[in-house]
Amino acid sequence: AKNIVDTNAEFVDAYPTLSYSLDVVDKRAQYCTDVKNSLLDAKSTTIIGGLANFDANWDKLVKAVEGAGMNELLKIEQTAYDAYMANMK
Repeated sequence: AKNIVDTNAEFVDAYPTLSYSLDVVDKRAQYCTDVKNSLLDAKSTTIIGGLANFDANWDKLVKAVEGAGMNELLKIEQTAYDAYMANMK
């Protein structure tokens, strides 16, 4: 099969480039790493134990991701997005 490329297509980045204050850069990096690792652990568990195991352990996964800093990461992202939107006015 031949791939068709639309040379008139335009890429639109739906998520803006955000800026973070210096006091949260390191925290954000750590939260991103910790959340990613929690999700990778869950993925490994699902592959080994199957989807039924994943469904049975959903609440445990949510607690693990929250414990890894997901809520704090979301607050950091929301603050950066709010600042971005304020600067767009």
